[in-house]
Amino acid sequence: MVKQVSSGAIIFNENNERKYLLLLKGKYFEFVKGYIEEGESEKETVKREVGEETGITEMEFVNGFREIYTFAYKWNGKLIFREVILYLIKTKIEQVNISYEHDSFKWLTYQEALNIISFKNMKEILTKANNYLDNSLNKYI
Repeated sequence: MVKQVSSGAIIFNENNERKYLLLLKGKYFEFVKGYIEEGESEKETVKREVGEETGITEMEFVNGFREIYTFAYKWNGKLIFREVILYLIKTKIEQVNISYEHDSFKWLTYQEALNIISFKNMKEILTKANNYLDNSLNKYI
């Protein structure tokens, strides 16, 4: 079994109402994520991946939110165990320039995002993020 570690972000804006950014890859919507490169911190990876996958460079990390989800899949006959560390990112940018890795994107309300996400572990983390924002006394920063 091969273990891979990635870092990524649940990106949201609150320009009119809170909306979350999801990227379409194949049949599934997902959060921005990518492998942590040698010498990079988790947050450096997040900044790089958000820029590469969305074109968004103006972002703020929400203090205190860091969640992990895991999944396994087969690739070329090998079992891959992947751990994804997610941070919560606020941006005012709505224009997204997706990379070649993705087919499309959507800004969605919490309920719309829950309805379109396929995997239970991702739904659970989105719910944690949304609850964290709802209950945050310091208004995120």
